[in-house]
Formats: sequence, structure tokens, C-alpha cells
Amino acid sequence: RMGDGDLPCVAGATTFMEFLLFSIESQVSTGYGTWTPTEECAEALGLLTIQLIVGLVIDAAMVGIVYAKMVRPPKKISNMKFSKHAVICRRDGRLCFVFRICDTKHQHAIETKINVVMLQSHRSLEGEIIEKYERHMSLENNGRVLVFWPVTVCHVIDAQSPLYDLTPKDLLESKFEIVVTLSGGTNITGQVNEARTSYMPGEILWGHRFKNIVHYDKEHGRYVATNRDMNATELVNAPSCSARKLDEVAVNVKHFLSDDQHREFEKMESLAEYHGQEDDSDSDDGILMKNMKGESFPFMDSSANKTLP
Repeated sequence: RMGDGDLPCVAGATTFMEFLLFSIESQVSTGYGTWTPTEECAEALGLLTIQLIVGLVIDAAMVGIVYAKMVRPPKKISNMKFSKHAVICRRDGRLCFVFRICDTKHQHAIETKINVVMLQSHRSLEGEIIEKYERHMSLENNGRVLVFWPVTVCHVIDAQSPLYDLTPKDLLESKFEIVVTLSGGTNITGQVNEARTSYMPGEILWGHRFKNIVHYDKEHGRYVATNRDMNATELVNAPSCSARKLDEVAVNVKHFLSDDQHREFEKMESLAEYHGQEDDSDSDDGILMKNMKGESFPFMDSSANKTLP
């Protein structure tokens, strides 16, 4: 109440501008000491209290917004590029499921790890149909990779793999999805972020492998990666049967070989190449039986039924 009563609401303030300055000083805790509130106006004290509470709420909200913006991990990991297709080919004589990832923006994520899960319908022993049943697919180096350059990630199709019985024909008929999750920390805050993709049967190429896109530049003395070709693949020889059948054939063949021939056999290319030399009318079962009898291998003497020196 300006000019009402013996005492003013704010001692030393007589104009609107002085009251406004007093409000600002109270809000920011400046306190020059010229103006002081009195008990003359209870409503003024209530208004001042509300103003201070609202000011604290606004300050806290602003600090929270700025802090959250600063510590929020940037979308770096999510910008990682995955190859458009995955491939199934041989590596060191074993069938492998392979895909490629590429850090096109050179973000250098830390502690990068990849997890691969196959989702497929599963029938339990009790007859229950479980949709999207998860089966883990193990990776080389336990899924830990350094994404400093384009990297191919490999899953060996062994007896523990959900792809152990997969054939090229199954890629046309099966319904499943292979989900790939890449997680890693940013080099600024260290917080973990994720990127994800998946491969359907139609996106898996059997008998292909990724072309090498990392080359050594002699002129500049460094390696150069052609990231634009990260999806490039090439045809390679690959068996037309499952990894299980390859293992069965390999076990049966080893019984016919001596130690020296066994070591030589391990250096040879996959038995799938010999399958391709058989007559097209032979089924996989027929080829397997011939191999067991020693009748079809180029290094076997079928007439004497013993190995050649």
C-alpha cells in the first residue's frame, strides 16, 4: 500500500521502479541494503514468497535441461552402418555367417560389443508354439570388435549354432530373423548407446563373401578403406548342403586316411567342391554313401578300395 499507514510496505521504496528493483534484488539475492520489507503489507510478503519459490523452480528446471543436454550421449553409435546383406561362406573350412559394419563418420566408439540373436518360431516338447523364440549366436572374440575400419563379423556355424541344419533351400522357405545389436560408449561421456539391424532369409546370400575394401596406400604409407563399397560381395565356392552334413562327411572320410593324408586333407578345400564334381542327379544322401565306401573321391583308388600313395 504505497502511502497508506505509518510504514511503507518496503522501507525506502516510494516509486514503482524502486519496488521493481527491490523485487529483482530479492529474486537474485543481490541485496544492496537500500530497500527492506516491513510487516505493514502481509499480501506483499506472500507475493514475495511465491515469487521466490517460482524463481527457484525455474532455476532448477533450467539447470536440469542444460545438464541433460550436455550429458546425453550423441547419436553416434546409431549412425554405424551395417551391410545391406549378410553372407554365408567358408572360412578355414567351416561354414560361417558373416556381415559387415562400418564407422563411416570415424566416431571411434569405445568398448564396442556385438550381440546376435536368431528369432524363430519354436515348438516345445509339450506342443506349445513359442513365437519369436530367441537363440543366441556366438561370435568370434566374444563379439568384441574395434570399429576403426570396416569390419566383418563372423559367426561359425557349428553344432551349437541355430543355423547348423540350414541349407540354401531353407533360405527360400524358412521364416526367421537374425537381429544384430551393436553397443558401445561415446568417447566424450562414456555413456552406452546402441544401434540395431536385422537380416531376413531373403537378405542372406549363400555362396558369397564380402570384397576386401581395405588397401595399403604405398604413396602415403597408410591403409585406405573404401567405405562406399562396404556392401560389395563376390561369388565363391560353397557347399550346397548344411554344416551338419559337411561335418558328417568329414568324420567319415577321416577313417579312410592315414595321418599324413589326414593332414593333407585338412589343407584341401571343402568337400563341397567334390560334391560339385559329382553328377547332378546324385542326392546329398547318395554322395554321402559313396564317400563312406571310398568310391567317389579323386584321391581314392575305387578299384582297390584303398588310398593312393
